This record gives sequence, C-alpha cells and structure tokens, in this order.
Amino acid sequence: MKYRLLLVCFLMSGAAGAADWVSLGKTDDGRLENFADVSTIRIDAAIRRGSSKVVPAPHTLTGGAEYSTKWISQINYNFAFNCTEKSGRVEGFKFYFDDGTSYLDPPIHYPKPWQAVPLDSDSNWTLLMKFICAWTPK
Repeated sequence: MKYRLLLVCFLMSGAAGAADWVSLGKTDDGRLENFADVSTIRIDAAIRRGSSKVVPAPHTLTGGAEYSTKWISQINYNFAFNCTEKSGRVEGFKFYFDDGTSYLDPPIHYPKPWQAVPLDSDSNWTLLMKFICAWTPK
C-alpha cells in the first residue's frame, strides 16, 4: 500500500512525463505564439486529443469580465479534433495573468460542441488542427 501511494504521488506530481512543447509559429500579426504539447497527444481513430498553449506578446491581450484589467501571459487549453470531419472542440481552458494569478474555466462548461474548423484561415485553431492531424507518434 505504501508503494502504491508513492506511485500515485509521483504520477500526480507531473514528474512521470515532462511536457514537450513544439512551437507552431505566430498568428494574429505576430502577437500570439502557438504551441502544442506533443507528449499529450492521444489518438483514437479519427479523434485526436491533447494540450496546447497560446502565449501573447506582453501587454497585448487582457482577460474578460472581472479579469479585464489583467494582462494574459498564457492560455492553456485541452482540445479534441476529428481529423476526418475537420472539426474541433475545446475541452478545457486555463488563463494565466502576468500578476501571477490564474483562472480555470469551470469544467461544467466543457466539452464544447464540435465545430467545423476553417481550413482557409491562418487562425491559431486552424494551425493547431493541421499540425495535430498531420502529427505521427515517434
């Protein structure tokens, strides 16, 4: 039992698997840099899930509502793409602000409905889907 508890603590600490962030380039006239954590990509037939983050240039993007006076330093999100249908959805969001605070969007809001991803766009969502759907495990 003691060893099982240690294993659970080790796995929950994140030490078992380090993130492997890959830059996908910049969008929004260079104001947003987009990353995918390839260590989180999971494939189930046409559905691919994983984690991504968007890092805005300093002092270019504020939060919403009660966070509108705070500068966003990073947005992390969990996503899912149906590569066959060219659709995607967000399955979780967390915002980090430059003052050290953060906001986790409540899980009750997720997953979002599947939506078509515009292939002729240079948005961060399109960039991410194209990368994730073309990605092959090592």
